[in-house]
Amino acid sequence: MANLIQSEYTGLLQVHSNEEGLSSGKELYNNICAACHDSKADIKYKIVVPNLCDVNTIADYAWHYKKGTRNRYNMAEVMQEKIKTLSKQDFLDTELYIKNLCARLARSQDAKKEAAGKSSQNLALQRRKNE
Repeated sequence: MANLIQSEYTGLLQVHSNEEGLSSGKELYNNICAACHDSKADIKYKIVVPNLCDVNTIADYAWHYKKGTRNRYNMAEVMQEKIKTLSKQDFLDTELYIKNLCARLARSQDAKKEAAGKSSQNLALQRRKNE
């Protein structure tokens, strides 16, 4: 599917990348999106609810659901009901928050992997010393 409104969002997202946008996006996400997409945006329920950390153009997808030009897995009716009052700026703020959340989650997972790797290395060294 072509990103029909992506060009409209690109400039706005860059201009609106600030604490106000993050705060607004967090509130919108927690009040509207988190019920299905989880508080960390990384849930994937079967194939119907996507992991939002894997979606590049969240605002674009949501806008298409709102306008009825997207109906993946017959979710248009559910999505339209939830997002019917949101503006383009609301979508942008929410996308900004989700991308920030996903970046923090990825850094946290990387740190855990690194710590686990160091722990494994330390355990291996300890075993060698004990042999």
